[in-house]
Amino acid sequence: MEEMKNDGGPAFPIIIPGAQIHLQGISVRDYFSAKAMQGMLADPTVQSGGDPETLSKVAYAYADAMLAEREIGM
Repeated sequence: MEEMKNDGGPAFPIIIPGAQIHLQGISVRDYFSAKAMQGMLADPTVQSGGDPETLSKVAYAYADAMLAEREIGM
């Protein structure tokens, strides 16, 4: 069984006191990964030669490192 990754919780939760609906949005891990991917794709050399599967794995590796560092700082 694969270990569950720390996803950091919701990135932009909307919680209205007393409401039945709580909108969680994307996870912090997905948000960090998207930001890492955005930075990588801003580089023209990556855009022309980057393998999407590899870039996705690298983006999530950055996100996981950011979450780990965040835990240390808390």
